[in-house]
Amino acid sequence: MLREFPHYSFNRYLDLYILHGFTIETYLLYLPFIIILGYVLLNVSLVRDFLEVTNNQTHSQKQAIALRRHSSPAATVIKETVVTPAPLKSFAEAVPAPESESFTTFSINTPITVSSPASTDKYIKFIDGKATTGEAFLRIDDCYFFETVEEKYFVEHPKGRFQISKPLAVLELELDPIHFFRIHRSCIINMNHLNSYTYWEKGKYLVYVKGTNQARELVMPRTRLDAFKKSLSENRSLPSKQL
Repeated sequence: MLREFPHYSFNRYLDLYILHGFTIETYLLYLPFIIILGYVLLNVSLVRDFLEVTNNQTHSQKQAIALRRHSSPAATVIKETVVTPAPLKSFAEAVPAPESESFTTFSINTPITVSSPASTDKYIKFIDGKATTGEAFLRIDDCYFFETVEEKYFVEHPKGRFQISKPLAVLELELDPIHFFRIHRSCIINMNHLNSYTYWEKGKYLVYVKGTNQARELVMPRTRLDAFKKSLSENRSLPSKQL
């Protein structure tokens, strides 16, 4: 329109842009623009994906912090009574002995002792799972392990593999640490269903846990080995009725 203004010719348009437009000259003419446009759109898509992942991680961290604050011991209020020493005998008749004064202090480091029937009541016992066959209400003690795959959360259970909505950072706080251990950032295993573990290579260990069909082979870094041994020792020291 700009080149032919104000004298338009449909035959010239048909001949120049339609019939003879599929040439190497036309391809080279528009190629730089297409490359620049594609590069811009690709970077916009990557930035959007990055922001979405960052927002999801921030939300998970906020949930974990909130659960830690909720589960941490609150400040203990201790009533202390300070009794002023008795006055000297020479002043006993003139000045009466002051009454006892009481005030309240706060101790942050003093743990709260709660007379609850069992300390394990604060940990979850069941979890909701979704599969192709529908939703299920799963017993936590029966779960083999929890893992993250491509920003999604799954649980391996004798009934099958189910998708769950809770991130591992939240589950780690809600699961009983005597029975569950996080071998790396993407997996939490049930120590009751642990088969064995062995050294692999480059400071890594292979942990074998029961699976739906067969034992699953999971990787654990060496930095988690000491904590893993301690958790395993505590788990195996429990009476059989608690396992």
